[in-house]
Amino acid sequence: MVWTPVGQFASSGLVSSSFTTANRLAELLGDWRQGGVAHERLAATVRSLILDGRIPLQSRLPPERALAGVLGCSRATVTFAYNRLRDGG
Repeated sequence: MVWTPVGQFASSGLVSSSFTTANRLAELLGDWRQGGVAHERLAATVRSLILDGRIPLQSRLPPERALAGVLGCSRATVTFAYNRLRDGG
């Protein structure tokens, strides 16, 4: 699925032309809940998917609420995971 950015963010270069849907990301994540703190495991699993190329670099990840709903976890878990990924570069 290719997502076409629209509006001010498209011209600013702040968004990528690829977009990972919540359902697709959930499929890629598999059994990410194995051991450890949920947000740390989620961040580590997403990072692994990026490093092995299953999520292209600079892809836009799904919104926190959408991903939390699909994964059946709290939005805070996804928020903390996304923050951890941002902090890690």
